[in-house]
Amino acid sequence: MVDPEVQERIAVRRTELDDLEEQLVKQLAEVRAEREGLAAERVLARMGEQVAAERAATAPAVAQVGGKEVLHSPRRGRRSPRTSTPRPHERHGNHGSWAQATGTEN
Repeated sequence: MVDPEVQERIAVRRTELDDLEEQLVKQLAEVRAEREGLAAERVLARMGEQVAAERAATAPAVAQVGGKEVLHSPRRGRRSPRTSTPRPHERHGNHGSWAQATGTEN
């Protein structure tokens, strides 16, 4: 048979360990919640950086002319026939010379 004093010590220690476990479970839950919050903040910060980079990439270029800020407009170059709509004079095909197109040719 186990001594009653030993049984009492075991019961007290078990109660102490149960209390400690409860505190640790609460503390662990708080730590995990804080970690998740920090992870969410990092994701939001990263997304904010991406949005800022996209805005900077798509922002119109600004230059100064005569001390005033003006928007830079890209040069108008030749358009690729595959990616652009035809110009008005290109819409009806090639009519040859102007004289042929207007019927004033001899």
